[in-house]
Amino acid sequence: MFFLRKGKERVHTAGSHGHKPPVPSKRSHFTTSDSESDLNIVERRDVLIEAADSIYDIPKSKLFIEDVGASEAHIAKDEVLGPSVKGFDSPKDFNIQGLTLPALAAVQVKIRTLVLHKCVTGDFGFSIRRVQFSSNKLGGVRTVVFAEPSEVWAGPPRPDDLKNRLLPGDQLIKIDGRNVDTMSREELQNAVRSAGDEIVLEVKSMPELAEFCDRKSRQSGVRDEGDQLMLGHINTTLYEDIPEDQRYWLIHKGGYTMVRLVEYLSDGRALVRIGAREMTVDSTDIDRMNPAHLDRIGDFASLRYLNETSAVHLLRQRFGSNLLYTNAGLSSIVCLASLEEDIVGEDRLVSLFKGCRRGQMPAHICATAQQIYRNLQMTGQDHCIALTGVSGSGKTTQLRKLVRYFAEVAGWTHTLPYDKLALAMGVVEAFGHASSALHRDSTRFLYLFSLGFDKAAALRTGRFQVSLLEAERLGRVCGVEAAFHVFYYLWEGADGELRERLRLDSIEQPFIIPYSKKEDKQSAKEAWERLQHAFFELGLTQSQFDAVNSVLAAILHLQAAGCTPGNAQRAHFLRVTHAQQAAALLGVSTDELGDALFRGKTSGNKSALKVANASRMALTSRRSESSEVLLSFCAGLYQELFYTVVELINKAMFSNSAFSWISVLDYPGSTFHINWTEGKAHRALGLSDLVYNYINECVTELFYNTCFVDAQELACTDIDKRSEEKRGLFAILEEESLFPGATDESLLERFFIHLGDDSRYTELQFCFRL
Repeated sequence: MFFLRKGKERVHTAGSHGHKPPVPSKRSHFTTSDSESDLNIVERRDVLIEAADSIYDIPKSKLFIEDVGASEAHIAKDEVLGPSVKGFDSPKDFNIQGLTLPALAAVQVKIRTLVLHKCVTGDFGFSIRRVQFSSNKLGGVRTVVFAEPSEVWAGPPRPDDLKNRLLPGDQLIKIDGRNVDTMSREELQNAVRSAGDEIVLEVKSMPELAEFCDRKSRQSGVRDEGDQLMLGHINTTLYEDIPEDQRYWLIHKGGYTMVRLVEYLSDGRALVRIGAREMTVDSTDIDRMNPAHLDRIGDFASLRYLNETSAVHLLRQRFGSNLLYTNAGLSSIVCLASLEEDIVGEDRLVSLFKGCRRGQMPAHICATAQQIYRNLQMTGQDHCIALTGVSGSGKTTQLRKLVRYFAEVAGWTHTLPYDKLALAMGVVEAFGHASSALHRDSTRFLYLFSLGFDKAAALRTGRFQVSLLEAERLGRVCGVEAAFHVFYYLWEGADGELRERLRLDSIEQPFIIPYSKKEDKQSAKEAWERLQHAFFELGLTQSQFDAVNSVLAAILHLQAAGCTPGNAQRAHFLRVTHAQQAAALLGVSTDELGDALFRGKTSGNKSALKVANASRMALTSRRSESSEVLLSFCAGLYQELFYTVVELINKAMFSNSAFSWISVLDYPGSTFHINWTEGKAHRALGLSDLVYNYINECVTELFYNTCFVDAQELACTDIDKRSEEKRGLFAILEEESLFPGATDESLLERFFIHLGDDSRYTELQFCFRL
């Protein structure tokens, strides 16, 4: 599964989400100023959303191409000189005004008017949910009201559901003719209470459901205005003045623009017309354009002409319609991050996808999860999902959605509910996530989260397998490169008694940079409380929790203690008080701590022998610096703590009744796009970045081999087997007759190719008198 990065800052939403993770969400993207030419799929997104009446509506932008030759009687002709674009060269700048991206189609979601009657319980069978999110107009907060049905039926929406029932994600527009945008929560509740036996609602459906029902109507072939949520498709008559076989995309630095192909030239160039100007470009600068009715298709494989420009155009059009997921064949799906992604309750969508077949579902992460779970039920085989993408692309968010879906559809035994899984993931993320230059909640370790199912496909157990923790980042905390979240939670959330036991107030300048904003401090305190709650809900004891806190505080004190510069063998602590406190928290003496840290000596002799052997096998004779040894010791100590916490969580979720597994692979995204971030200077990438980038390349290679190489080898094997089969004379004659221009000589040659090494060759020669 490939997930692309959206270069736009996400904001937190405040609303009544069902179950909050134990760690507050900080998955927001930093604004990237250097990536405008690379991220064409989201260009002007934050501008277009300002004038929208709904969170799903995006005004249709206009395509302006100046008629530079309108005042002239003839068509202007230009020739773009320069070398051909080969490999990964940058797109050209054709120096023509008006070369802009195509217009985005507005979200065409139908406003439905519903008349609901009171139930026997005295209500109308729905609840009101108000969600606030940041508005781009004046930096304020915008409120959106959702009408959530109390009961959701499993499976795709029926035609009667569209006319008479509320659907999950319906945005409330009016109540009995009154607009709800200016109504407070109390006014909304009073409007519902004061209604008689019936109430009239005007609602808009979420885009996922709009595509859900639109797909259903396309398959049935019936176009009933009351049986769909879309008002219509993209205007297919927009380019009628240009024949379909002459529509092409011109690739330039600003993106791509539709042009008309006049003719292909003999020198590898092409003559195209844009507006009233004709120009000669390289044939590699243009790509074939698909028909307009495919601009919002849900699968790349359904495109008539599959090329890079058409793929980007499809993603732009779907993203402009708030359709965030696009299938890429049978085994891949592309996800684009969005502001409104977390506003709509994903938990309400689970029941709609439950039990559906692939042809009944639109492109969605829940559809992918349902297909995998269905295969597990039918075959009992293990499955694995690989989340790929750059750092900050939302891989961990998609992992949570996958886990939620599996827990909901397979959790009827209530052995391992999603609440417990969310607590476990929250604890692991608190210890393994940190703020980086590309994301405020970046994953800094590799882990394989496996869910175990019994023979009845019921969820029974969960398991974390972690590795490659970037513990070295404890020594390079600066700017946006912060330490792991748990240090900030402990620093801000520890109460008086715990703070006194850990002696945190004695640390004047911690190696972490404490939060300065009041809202950040309050968020960290709440996260610490949820972290404690998660520990105890998972079955950990108070003594285990105290031990974890002691190790965290010991690392803080060791960093505050510092060391003398120079050779590590002769080094000692600069601030002995902090060293004594760290030793007390770790349960050793100060001398033992110093010997173990600087000289690698412990109470036993085995460790000293290992250090001596390692010194003899070293590639360099340079002695270790004391500062490097101190940072290495703290990193190793934290790494052992992290693995211990993961082991305790695995024990809390353990069960030996698992028969088959679904594993989800998550890891730090690539940092090849580090120049997208803001800032005058960027740090040099280290060994961890090299390792993570290498992992990304390996996973990409695995995807390529699985989807293309293995399939091609399988097909070639069948072809080779077919070519090696011994055929009779009539079979060879029939095969040769299928080829145009076959002659007697070609038939005889085919005879000799297939039967030349056969014992019947002599008889064949005699038969034809050769």
